[in-house]
This record gives sequence, structure tokens and C-alpha cells, in this order.
Amino acid sequence: MGAYFSNLHIKKESVSEEDVKAEILACFAENGCTPSDSDTADFEVCLYAPADGRWLSVYCDTFECTDVLTLAPRISEKTGADVLALACFDSDYLFLNLVNVKDSRDLWLNIGDTPEIRKPRRSTLSAWKNSIGDFAAFRAAAKEKYDFADEFLLAVQHPLELPFAQSTGFEIPENVTRLYFSAPQNNLLPPTSLTFTFYDKMPCVPGKRSACHVNNMGLASRGIGVLFVGSYVEHDEITIDDAEFWYSDRRGEQVSVPIRFEKIQLSDGQWAYHWQDMDFKIPEAVSPAIPYVARFKQQCKRSFGIRYTPNGNKRKFLDITVVFAPLSNRIEGQCAWRVWGGFPSKRAYIEKHNESVKADAAAGMIVGDCTRIDPAEYDLD
Repeated sequence: MGAYFSNLHIKKESVSEEDVKAEILACFAENGCTPSDSDTADFEVCLYAPADGRWLSVYCDTFECTDVLTLAPRISEKTGADVLALACFDSDYLFLNLVNVKDSRDLWLNIGDTPEIRKPRRSTLSAWKNSIGDFAAFRAAAKEKYDFADEFLLAVQHPLELPFAQSTGFEIPENVTRLYFSAPQNNLLPPTSLTFTFYDKMPCVPGKRSACHVNNMGLASRGIGVLFVGSYVEHDEITIDDAEFWYSDRRGEQVSVPIRFEKIQLSDGQWAYHWQDMDFKIPEAVSPAIPYVARFKQQCKRSFGIRYTPNGNKRKFLDITVVFAPLSNRIEGQCAWRVWGGFPSKRAYIEKHNESVKADAAAGMIVGDCTRIDPAEYDLD
């Protein structure tokens, strides 16, 4: 996988770090984000101004290409400085936008190509002549073909006077200014409501580790229950062994807790393996106001789930069903997984899966028949 990044670089001659910091704070405040601390923040902004460098760089995991294109002229207008916006897409395509509102400069350069997005503008390479010290070297580099579009930034680090590690943000040093922000509160969230974000798409295998993760799409609450249900429970035809519940703590470090499932009979007469923690705090849903990249990272931090090893009668393994139920909203807020969920029957799931395997094999995407499911190995009716 290639590199993705979007960042800003401000010429240091006519701007201070405090000027940029004030504008960043004002911009995020307009979007409802508030200053926070590292423990409670939803995202952070890093300001890097090397003492011997020409540029002050701004990095943020929430930045998308549209964000840096919006911020660049705004910061330039407020500070009078040259501002360079960069965005790279899977190392296939890179754009550079150098603006100075005071001088009415708005320069654009495309490097590479990608089907991921449409190029926002055409390149204006000749217009960069008076803004680059060694324009001949810059122009020659722009006309080269690159296996990775971000290699262009390595080729022009001297003409731009911007080191490659700084332009890409690949190596952000520790001695940077960090600004922490919390996303706006969503007062329209429903009660705690869980949804699966990771699960097996193939049947569980006896003796092999399995896992499933969930995220909350509603308000925070306390207490979680997990159940395994199915006809296999009553006579212990399948057991759930070596189980653990995992989540991330406030520092983002993963915590794993060994758990033990107990066999219980539900009010409808069905048997289940059950475990619960009445004190576990289910995190609130991630704010949709956060841009996609940061939202995805926050969802990963706030996800939680179980890892387990099923053992027993393989013929019953298609019956394995896992239910996560928030204790504050057991019925409406619960979510359930079984591998053939979404299909009218086990047989229909296997047939559709095997058709996909056959099509992938014909297209050369897989070799052999290793992922085909043999219906004779399972009880289907």
C-alpha cells in the first residue's frame, strides 16, 4: 500500500509559530472543535518548525485534501506568507498548491495519476518559475515518471528547500508543538446501539482462534453482555474455550481480560453461553464531524470485542451465533453475528460463497480451491 498524507507548509520569513497556532485554533473553533488534553482528545495537530529550516509544517490526522486547500489561502491571507499545500493518494498521485494571497499567487502541480479522485486543477508548471530558487531542477523533476508519486518530493527537496521527511510527515520528531482537540458533542445520539465492525466471513474452525469486534453508534453507557446461542449449547456439542475480552484504555493501549462463559437458559427456553461485565464503560460513538481518517482511527480505539477458540462438533459450526448486548439497552441496542447472516439459509450462503471462489479462481485472483466450503461437512437443515 502506498502513502496517504495531506499537510501544510508555511514560509517562516514572515510568520511565527504563534501566528499559525492562532489561526489553527480559530479554524477548528469555527467547526465546533474545542481545545483538549492528550487523554481526552479526538485528534491532534502538530506544528514543526526546525530551527535551520525555511518552512513551518502543520500535520494533522484529520486533514483531507479539501482541508489543506481551504486552510492554505486562509493562513496566507492572515500572515502574508507563502503556504504550500500537499496531498498524496496511495503514492499514485500527488498535488502541490503554493499560494500567497498578498501577491495573488496560486500555483498548481500534478504528479502522477489515480482513479481515486479527479485532479482538482491543471498543472501550471511555468508559473512556478519565480517562486523556486532552482526552477530548472524543479521543472526537470516534474517531467520525470515516478513509480511512487511522493518520490517527486525527494527529487525537489533542494529546489523547494523542504526536506523530504518534513514535506511528507513520515518522520515527525518529538520536539514539536502539539495541539489537542475534542470534536463537537452530538446531542442527537440514540441510546447505546452496537454494530459489528470486524467478524469472520468464513465458518469458524475447531481449535482455531476467532474474533469479533463491535463499535457503539450511540450514547456511552455502562455494562456489556456477550452470548453464544444455538442448538449446540444445550448438550455442549461446541465449547467456547480460551476466551478473552479486549478493549483499549484511555492511553490507547490494548487490554485483554481472560473471561469464562457460563451456560444459562434464557426466558424463551433457549440455552446460551453467557458472560457479562456490569462495570465496563461502553465508549460513546465517534463524532461524524471528524474527517474520515481521524474518525476511522478513533473508531479503532473505541472498538472492543472478544477472541475465542471454539471446539467440538464441526457439523454444528454454522450454528455459532455471537450476540453483544449493552446492559442499558439489551434488546434494541444488541447486535448478532453468524457467518451465514444475511442469507436465507446456510445452503444459500455456501452456494454464493463457492460461486465467488470459482469466479475469483477464473480471474486468477486465487490459486486452487482452498477457500471453497464443502457443504457435506455441516448440518444444513
